[in-house]
Amino acid sequence: MIGKKAVAPVIAMIMLTLVAVSASLVTYSWLIAHPLPKETASQKLMINLKIVEAAYSPQEKELRVFVLNSGGVDTQVDSLYIYDLNGDLLAAYEIEEGEIESGELKEFSLTNIELDISENYILKIVTPQGFVTTLLSALTSLPPPSKIHHAVIAYYCSIDYKYPRFNEFNGSHWIGEIKLPNSGGRVYGVRVATCPIKSRADEVIVVTASSDRYLDAYVWNGTAWSQYPIPGKIHYYAYRYRAFDIAYESKSGRALLVYWKYNSSFSLGYDKELRYRIWNGTHWTEDKPLDLIPGKTRPRYTRIFFISLASSPKSNQIALICYAYYRTSWWWYSYGVFAAIWDGSSWIVKKIGSRVTTYGRECVAVAYESLSGEALFVWGYSTRVYYTTYSSTGWGSTSSFNIGGAPQWVTLKPNPTSDEVMLTCIDSGYDLNTVLWNGDSWGSPTEHDQRVEVYSTRCADFDWEPDGKKGLLVWGDNNVDALTYCVWDGSNWGSKETYPGLTTDQRWVQVKRNYAVENVTIMIVTIDDGKDLVVTAWNGSAMTIQEELTSYSDYRYCERFDLEFKHFGEYP
Repeated sequence: MIGKKAVAPVIAMIMLTLVAVSASLVTYSWLIAHPLPKETASQKLMINLKIVEAAYSPQEKELRVFVLNSGGVDTQVDSLYIYDLNGDLLAAYEIEEGEIESGELKEFSLTNIELDISENYILKIVTPQGFVTTLLSALTSLPPPSKIHHAVIAYYCSIDYKYPRFNEFNGSHWIGEIKLPNSGGRVYGVRVATCPIKSRADEVIVVTASSDRYLDAYVWNGTAWSQYPIPGKIHYYAYRYRAFDIAYESKSGRALLVYWKYNSSFSLGYDKELRYRIWNGTHWTEDKPLDLIPGKTRPRYTRIFFISLASSPKSNQIALICYAYYRTSWWWYSYGVFAAIWDGSSWIVKKIGSRVTTYGRECVAVAYESLSGEALFVWGYSTRVYYTTYSSTGWGSTSSFNIGGAPQWVTLKPNPTSDEVMLTCIDSGYDLNTVLWNGDSWGSPTEHDQRVEVYSTRCADFDWEPDGKKGLLVWGDNNVDALTYCVWDGSNWGSKETYPGLTTDQRWVQVKRNYAVENVTIMIVTIDDGKDLVVTAWNGSAMTIQEELTSYSDYRYCERFDLEFKHFGEYP
């Protein structure tokens, strides 16, 4: 375990137990058993607590008190007393789990309490050592501090190339690079997932695929990292073409890791091509088989490309898409696009297509509609984009539309406030197109560029603003060092713009949205022709904070980084 703080000061939410309200007999009895302790001079010198502010919500009947420990020692908050200006005790609260570390700011939340926001109150926080801090204030005099959603990123660095790197953005700057434990080989594929449940809000999982042909999972629990090497080798193709992915179940908070486990057998047999494991918050389960390709195959000749998972916002359902070629006889290859639905306990698998445009590029994608919870699958073949859906009524029919060129890279990004989904496509003619799915049908393709930087890597991506009203498309234009972008306003595309900065000709572009409208609504990650990994922030109207995290990345073979926002905000 690596004991390193991700963010300081740490801010926690502590719930208080209501002992008594009003100067009643219950309050009197409690005070007899818990009198205000006497403090000593030596304790006073060591402990320095301050009530920073207090805020009250009459609608929710919730009082929030923010206490800062600016002393040199850790301490414990024992109780809270509320008085009126005449000195009469109105309420007394015993505090459970009231530990406060030196330099820490903690929020104490009291529920089911009735106060008058037009009145002033005297608040006293007391420690077992006898320290008392007092605030005389109107409850609405200061708003509570705003929470900020942090972004986290894991990536490859060619210096000490076996060690994945990790960094965290706190709303204003990147905190600093952390070197994760040795993966055993040169790091290639990287995936990041953040926990969607509040009780494990700090949890982050990083999964890497390395040249030693093993996966490693790294779990951050808010205070320390733990490394979990995944037993069983993967194929050479698996680490270069990301035949693995990880996603959380939205409601349970369990994480699902799916990967292609290599089988070297030449013989025809019933090979369970994929394996999956579940992280339950404390440990990983043993691997279980997922039979992707029906019937007998010769496992040594199986090749699986670009496993992609998407989590349903409505349930614990997770959708999977990938493509493969394989031998079902001694000599002849078969091809297929495969989809699967995880319902929290078992899988439903279907071969949804026979071919893709290219083997070795991610021309498949899956996403869930945010309101309906319907899964949308797409894949490219010839000059068309094929698609199908899965809902509570089962699989939809398969159809297609012409995109104008042979799709090489596609992404799907769901609008967080509607059933719209935006498809981004780079084709073999270097064309960049987007198409909007409205929940029922596709609109007409919009061509944004006839000559992007490359199509051997994905140099374009899109995502929505957190409120779903607008979206941002970013790409690398041919021989243009600046970032190129345009804005979707909900009905139309804006003009093509550029943002000169730290990055040059972009080879990889990843665009990810925040979960809340804040100073940073979207993050853009790029790797350029100089192998610089640069992250640029978008504030809803302009590019703002930009920072180079390393100049020793690599754009070859695969996307060797991944960024995600945390689901819950943190105090600055």
